[in-house]
Amino acid sequence: MCIRDSTYAACFSQAAISASVGIRPEATTCPLITSPGVDRIGHFIISAISVTFSMSASSCSSVTTLRAAASTRLQFGLLSHIHLHARSQEKYAGKAVSPNALEGKVSLSAMRGLLESLLAVVRGLRAGASNTEWGNYYEDNNYSEAAFAAKRSLVKEFLLASNPHSVWDLGANTCEFSRAASEMGIPTVAFDIDHSAVQQNYRTVRQNNEKHMLPLWMDLTNPSPGLGWDSRERASMRERGPVDLVMALALIHHLAIANNIPLEGIAASFAELANKLIVEFVPKTDSQVQRLLASRVDIFPDYTPEGFEQAFAGHFEIQKTELIPGSQRILYLMQCRAS
Repeated sequence: MCIRDSTYAACFSQAAISASVGIRPEATTCPLITSPGVDRIGHFIISAISVTFSMSASSCSSVTTLRAAASTRLQFGLLSHIHLHARSQEKYAGKAVSPNALEGKVSLSAMRGLLESLLAVVRGLRAGASNTEWGNYYEDNNYSEAAFAAKRSLVKEFLLASNPHSVWDLGANTCEFSRAASEMGIPTVAFDIDHSAVQQNYRTVRQNNEKHMLPLWMDLTNPSPGLGWDSRERASMRERGPVDLVMALALIHHLAIANNIPLEGIAASFAELANKLIVEFVPKTDSQVQRLLASRVDIFPDYTPEGFEQAFAGHFEIQKTELIPGSQRILYLMQCRAS
């Protein structure tokens, strides 16, 4: 498999638009609205940007939704650009509008002022802090400081050995290890399912003006599909690859045990996403795996270092294997056999 750098660059630039406001790209739409008050010049100007936040049912109750809706009405920018705009759309929905009604009502300068006002509102949005399952992962794990530092050193060593042109970090959390790549000047996309972790990383990126890190929300077990007309306007996650190197650190047990995905299936999927792989195997004796097994029957007899290596050997050549000091976790550097 060869790297499609142009596709990767398109992914980076398109997703950066959504990352600038900390939301997933497929949740951002820019509808063309034609309603009374838009002059001829601005007839096809986007008169509003509809920003919708993707929230899982488990993290958002109806009471929370009602409170959020009430609070947005107390902010003039959100009141005018969301609620009043929605009321106007509702008022004119399905009504025939004469051509004369579309002329001369709003000047181009007024339209520009409207858009600048909306842009200022969006830029001023801040997601509130929330407690999520993995948002404080690095403060609630079994790593000693020495083991954590040793793991980061090994990841950097593997990156230097593989010399990738681009990196995707799957299950990146707040990107403590993704930065081993981005700090080397490698374009790095950091995916995670935890909204709080992604938001923390986004704020760090903005605060430090990082140029090579792009944090994105994504559920790897239900990744972004192709969107738009005929599902081809915006590429799916798989279509945006393969990337040069994928990192999957402390991720395999979540896929194999928490989501019941066979190790062979995980290996086959990674082989389609990447030419090279840095992957961590966390054994059953680890407290994080024990945490997952506490609420389910252990039906995973093949979840062993030997079973893991056998499953991945069909798709990858194992180039390096290192036991992470101070733990029983194993770090692998692999090369896709098809690349």
